Amino acid sequence: MAIRRIPKVSVSQAVFEQLRDQIFSGNWPPGSRLPSENELARMLGVSRISVRAALQKLNTLGLVQSRQGGGTFVTDVTVDVYLNPLIPALALGKHDLLEILEFRRVYEVENARLAAMRRTEKDLERLEAIMERMRQVKEDLSLFSVEDLNFHLEVARAAKNSLILKVAQITKDILRHHMKEIVAFRGSKDGLYYHPLILEAIAARDPQRAAEIMAEHIETMIDDVREHYPEEEDNRGGAEGRETWRGDRQADTEV
Repeated sequence: MAIRRIPKVSVSQAVFEQLRDQIFSGNWPPGSRLPSENELARMLGVSRISVRAALQKLNTLGLVQSRQGGGTFVTDVTVDVYLNPLIPALALGKHDLLEILEFRRVYEVENARLAAMRRTEKDLERLEAIMERMRQVKEDLSLFSVEDLNFHLEVARAAKNSLILKVAQITKDILRHHMKEIVAFRGSKDGLYYHPLILEAIAARDPQRAAEIMAEHIETMIDDVREHYPEEEDNRGGAEGRETWRGDRQADTEV
């Protein structure tokens, strides 16, 4: 990613965005030393004041660390940094992505359980509308990934808990970019199989079944992500022994 000169409009923010993108793109990996304030000012064609303000913001967000007399260094950006809603999740590695999916496995199971207990007819209408859109765009995996995340957000909304909804919104923002990649290699059949089953259980006010199907749904995604990135070993184990509805999934999703 090339450094480009900054137009004299919202300079400090523009500087911040360029430096942030250098980090997220991997051009400046963890542990690397950033150019000095003078060097950055010269490269970007801006004042040192603008550079200093941008570096302070990066430091506040945990993306860089200043060492007295030693310069400014890129930190090891981990998954907790991405939970900051001010930072778009552009560079999640496999390990970070698995941690987020494992977190989803924990809290989305309870989301589904609560949604089955608390849902309203309006909630069902919204979920059914999303399911219909998913069927309509099943060949356009980019659009499908958007509706996939929308479905999970609406399940959280149906749980009628403001904190759960906030977490779901943050998670959606984190995964927005990466769900496109996940759906690209997984396709639409998995979502078209599990989501109707989850919706059916929520509509029937069956919290146990809703939770079980959601757990199965997230677990299959975790397994597929592990398999898709075999070069990075993960020692947290597979899904041996769990019950599965996958046997007839392919036939059920031919719509």
